[in-house]
Amino acid sequence: MRKLNFSILSALMLALAFSCQNNTTTDVAQVVSVGSLSLSKTEGKGCDQPDSLRTDCATIDLSWPNIDNGSEALKKSVKDWATTYLVGILAPETDLEKAAQASIEEKAAEFIKMQKDFAKEAPDSPMANFTAESKYNVLLNDGKYLTLEIEGYTYTGGAHGSPTAAVATFDVLSGKMLNLDDLVKDKKALEALAEASFRAERADIFEPTDGMEPFNFDENFPFALPQNYGLVSDGLYCHYLAYEVGPYAIGNTQFVIPFEKLGAIAKIKFAATETIVVTCSEKGEMELAGKPMEDFDALKATLQALLAEKLKSGAKEFPSIKTEGCMMGASGEIRSMYEELKAELLKTKE
Repeated sequence: MRKLNFSILSALMLALAFSCQNNTTTDVAQVVSVGSLSLSKTEGKGCDQPDSLRTDCATIDLSWPNIDNGSEALKKSVKDWATTYLVGILAPETDLEKAAQASIEEKAAEFIKMQKDFAKEAPDSPMANFTAESKYNVLLNDGKYLTLEIEGYTYTGGAHGSPTAAVATFDVLSGKMLNLDDLVKDKKALEALAEASFRAERADIFEPTDGMEPFNFDENFPFALPQNYGLVSDGLYCHYLAYEVGPYAIGNTQFVIPFEKLGAIAKIKFAATETIVVTCSEKGEMELAGKPMEDFDALKATLQALLAEKLKSGAKEFPSIKTEGCMMGASGEIRSMYEELKAELLKTKE
């Protein structure tokens, strides 16, 4: 690990800002360890060709979360949730009520067969280059609640592929997957906050500066609460998919509605705790509390040292983290990495 200048570490400690109040309903924190499962398969006559030249290939590259350490109820809930999502992207015709009991391996075989059948009908078509991919992020793991996100992409012929995602928050003791009624008291008020946050996050489509026609919600694309949402340390995370409230061209949209804005409608809030802020420039350069980070590894090393110092000083809670100006994927990776670091250090306290 890189050595940290003590003055830099002190500055980082002093630069932490305060977040929101806590009213959690689970009294006992549990150490939850999130591991990874994966499945990779490549099959087809054209798989040895460069991507741009492939006309007959099925590629599966899936990664999803698995509970290595946690309650049996949590293990089952996360397994069922992840399986349902993966089955949905591999074999969309599967009855989702039975998807949790399905075999991911078997559905992967169905995906490959679907590609082979397509390739027989259109042997020279670039549309026969099928793809199914996924990766996951740990958005929250505080020993009471666990929020996971899986992001995926599939292409099964047609004009374009389909970006997909699933987000869920689990009570770590009961394994229950929380819904909006568990998180907020007033969904109408939440919808107004969500729309305002969406408009602020996507000012590029509502007030474009490139001469494009402005987008607005209408009867074809009315605004609605997100299908994918979850509790994070600084508020309610929302992940809108393409087509959910707008055309495919606007893509996915992610943002956090802070606890300060949720106010009294939030059923769960977190204790006043320090917040680490990671900022990203348009060029992808990162800063932590105003200090430039050379790369992702440097950021990880700095955060690890910062948390270790917190633990050494007797802190009972770790700071939360938020990102500003970071691309969607980078933001998720930073949050996931930070939650993994916290989980590793929590193990040393046992």
